[in-house]
Amino acid sequence: MARPGRQTISGIFLRRLTVVVVIGMTLSILFTYLILTRQARQNADNQLQITLEDIRKNILDESSDTLLDATEEIAHQLDFDLNLPENEPITGDLLQSLMNPNQLSEINIISPEGIITASTNDALVGFNMASSSQSAEFLELLSGRQTEYVQNYQAIGFDSSVYRKYAARLLRRGGMVQVGINAEIYHATIDTRISTIAHNRHVGETGYIIVADEQDVLVSESRGGYGQMLFSAGLDLELDSVREGASFHATVYEKECTCRFLSVEGYRVFAALPDSEILRGRNVALWMTVIVETVIFLAFFVILWILMRHLVIRNMNQVNAALSAISAGQLETVVDVRETTEFSHLSDDINRTVDTLKRYIAEAAARIDQELKLARAIQDSALPRTFPPYPDRKEFDIFASMIPARNVGGDFYDFFLTDMNHLALVIADVSGKGIPAAMFMMSAKTMIKNRAMMGGSPAAILEDVNHQLCAENDAQLFVTVWLAILDLRDGSGVSANAGHEHPVLRRADGAWEFVRYHHSPVLGVLDGIPLRERTFQLAPGEAIFVYTDGVPEATNGSLELFGDDRLLAALNRYPHADMQTLLPGVKAEVDRFVGGAEQFDDLTMLGIAWFGPPREGAAPVPDGAPAAVTGTGSAIGANTPAAGISAAAGAAPAADAASPARPGSKGGDPS
Repeated sequence: MARPGRQTISGIFLRRLTVVVVIGMTLSILFTYLILTRQARQNADNQLQITLEDIRKNILDESSDTLLDATEEIAHQLDFDLNLPENEPITGDLLQSLMNPNQLSEINIISPEGIITASTNDALVGFNMASSSQSAEFLELLSGRQTEYVQNYQAIGFDSSVYRKYAARLLRRGGMVQVGINAEIYHATIDTRISTIAHNRHVGETGYIIVADEQDVLVSESRGGYGQMLFSAGLDLELDSVREGASFHATVYEKECTCRFLSVEGYRVFAALPDSEILRGRNVALWMTVIVETVIFLAFFVILWILMRHLVIRNMNQVNAALSAISAGQLETVVDVRETTEFSHLSDDINRTVDTLKRYIAEAAARIDQELKLARAIQDSALPRTFPPYPDRKEFDIFASMIPARNVGGDFYDFFLTDMNHLALVIADVSGKGIPAAMFMMSAKTMIKNRAMMGGSPAAILEDVNHQLCAENDAQLFVTVWLAILDLRDGSGVSANAGHEHPVLRRADGAWEFVRYHHSPVLGVLDGIPLRERTFQLAPGEAIFVYTDGVPEATNGSLELFGDDRLLAALNRYPHADMQTLLPGVKAEVDRFVGGAEQFDDLTMLGIAWFGPPREGAAPVPDGAPAAVTGTGSAIGANTPAAGISAAAGAAPAADAASPARPGSKGGDPS
């Protein structure tokens, strides 16, 4: 299983394969898009060109038919209606009379030899048609292969500023008649016929056909704009990009269009196709291509993914599963993935590495066991282990035990005479377990004892120790401490509790009860904090039981805690027992409750019973002996914000306001 924040091979491969596939699809679609766009534009250009050529032909047909009709009418009049004798020459005046009713600009009679013999323009009489390439086109009629001919609208040869369209027809009397019509007359004649060209035509489905004359006036278009200017449709021929026969873009009737135009017979014909229609086919083709390519790429993706899963990921997961088991401590696990040469070599390498690791672990475990045994021996030697510790002192009974959760622990207890009459009692619990807690425990124990031997109240002692621990606590550990100094002459004492468990008091009648109160903060966290003190008074036969949290927090297989109630019940099973019977009895009660569950915390207990002042004949107290509690209560009282203590040495101290004395006892509770 992948650790949080780590990437798996399958995840990396999947993401990178996805990136490759997406890039491949994107490039393929982009290439297809460019090809289809180019093809759509080219198709649009072809469609526009075909439409314009078709319109050109229609306009030419319309204009040619119009002029041919007029030419046919003149020829018919000369051949039949005027009944002219064959030998009578046709004069210019006669032609002039025929020109005006037909709204013509020029009429010429050309002899079979190609010479103009009569004309409405006297300057042309005698002109040889063969002398000009423009006029020579009509000589084809004289060959007899065709009877009529129409020439395109263009500037006349002898005056390039004049545009005219000519048509000719053979005459029965020989030669031919040529008819010309100027631009203004010509356009006025055919505009009506041209105006219908765009009405029933369109480019594609939504395109436009627009016809304008030489003055850019609309002659024909499908939206009813006849007579308006060309720019009203969105077309501007003044643009540099607009060239005849070339495509250009313009906004025609508020639509972006691709356009072309050509000039024919003095008209400009525009064909416009909206880009939306041009690209619609491209978009359909592109979507089809995208769908097909997506299916292909997805198939490619799935095939690669299946191959990757089969050849790499599955085998890698098997290796990882075996490695996870090995990492969890199952060193007998064998990696056996042999599907490919690479994984076979990897399996062999891992198995050899695990064998080497097991050998090293065994050797290291042996060394650690030896070192832990030595550390346990050192820790045990630092705690009082001889009981009774003071065989000649009959006024009290004391016993203590410490059972660590590991080979070494962080709990400790201590007791020692600060002088012949005062006994210091210590029980403490260091945060954490193992070697670090054991080292911190040794430091704290040493500091407390050394400071207590210098004299002073329990609060002052612990305040000084707290200062030292805070200054040298790089490991950020802390310790809870209960420290009391008991005057063995009268059973009075003073205690300070730095975050430790509540002590339990056995009254003279054998009943055990908790002494509950507000604790001071733990040691090793905040420097310079004041600690509270409490005075207490033991009556003969009364006892104090103190312990670490490993006792009430002992847990059974159902995750139930032993708790204070079970502890108090266990103590009350031994109402008058000596301490060496009491503590093992409580430990047995805890063991029965826990059953086979693992011990998670150090389990430490200390018990002391006071039997009264020393009997006569006991060793006297030497004069000037140091005392942990100063001769009068004044020194301790200065550090005792919560309760008062005795005013003179040897006198019974006043009962603690927070812990009223029981009937029959001398004073307050230990705290």
